[in-house]
Amino acid sequence: MESASVKFEALPLLLPETAPVIIPSPRNFENLAFPNVAIELPGVCPLCVHAIEAKYIASYLRPGVTNQSPLWLEVMFACPRFDCQRTFITRYVGSEKQELVNRPEYWKIEETFPFKALERGFEETIQRVSTQFVALYNQAYSAEQHKLALICGAGYRKSLEFLVKDYAKSKNPKDQVAIEKTQLGPCIQNYIVHPKVVDIAKRAVWLGNDETHYVKKWEDKDLADLKALIDLTVHWISMDRLSDEVIADMPDPATVAS
Repeated sequence: MESASVKFEALPLLLPETAPVIIPSPRNFENLAFPNVAIELPGVCPLCVHAIEAKYIASYLRPGVTNQSPLWLEVMFACPRFDCQRTFITRYVGSEKQELVNRPEYWKIEETFPFKALERGFEETIQRVSTQFVALYNQAYSAEQHKLALICGAGYRKSLEFLVKDYAKSKNPKDQVAIEKTQLGPCIQNYIVHPKVVDIAKRAVWLGNDETHYVKKWEDKDLADLKALIDLTVHWISMDRLSDEVIADMPDPATVAS
């Protein structure tokens, strides 16, 4: 049959083991069946995050709104792992090469849902500095993975504040209350000595503030730049703390003797 001027050619259900998986007769909302479609399977379960051979359950095909619109194919799969067995939907979008509509190269995975957001791992050194930073960063990362691009930047900015202030408190234990009440910029200037931490964290704050203010000052920078500066801040704080730990564990005999 034809839909939106796109012609389908039926494909056999039995294919060699190396061939893509065949979706048998996907239907639209009017319950009209289309000929078989070949697609590539998702290789990872989005819920247990294990490599799998997804099991086909059902499918739905949405014809293009116009003759030039791509087709959408939504396929429900199940995870075959005994400890998971969850179902999920993968949305495929067709390419412009409509003559390949019943070939796997026509269909590209657009998104899979629901999914378990990945978490960013941090070294134990950073976790000792600020557990709240790790939690806040990963909540912002989850928002980013869920395509909440307009709010995740504010979350990254908040995580940066906890990282910097908790680090400053660890270096200035007598000034903890003052550090908590001080704005982040002055906190960096007044309570952090390490020059790299100061220079990088200060710039990270600039971009972080842009994520929370109405008007951006750094229009040529984006979320990726903010995350890169947070990564650098993490790096230099980690290096400083590890250096302190090594020096404490291996005191200079000359210094101790004197």
